[in-house]
Amino acid sequence: MMTRSLTLSLFIFILLNVLTHHVVHSYCVLNKMEDGTQVKVLQTGGQSMDGQGIGRPFYHTMSPGSKECCNFQNGDCNTTQERNSNVTMDVSFQ
Repeated sequence: MMTRSLTLSLFIFILLNVLTHHVVHSYCVLNKMEDGTQVKVLQTGGQSMDGQGIGRPFYHTMSPGSKECCNFQNGDCNTTQERNSNVTMDVSFQ
């Protein structure tokens, strides 16, 4: 149930961006949990890596009501810096 809520919130946010701006300029993760659950989000793909293979992924522990975003031009969380890049994330709940 919690996963669906977070996924649905992210989907709705992206859909609204597409409908209102025709292009998604960033991605955002919203924690809309109402029971005090914290959400940990760790980007596992699409982030930039340095010469030693160390990445600087999108990583946040989010309290209820918080929102974290990354602009598509930010190479730390979107290595190609293109609007339609794929990124992957692991999401856990505490």
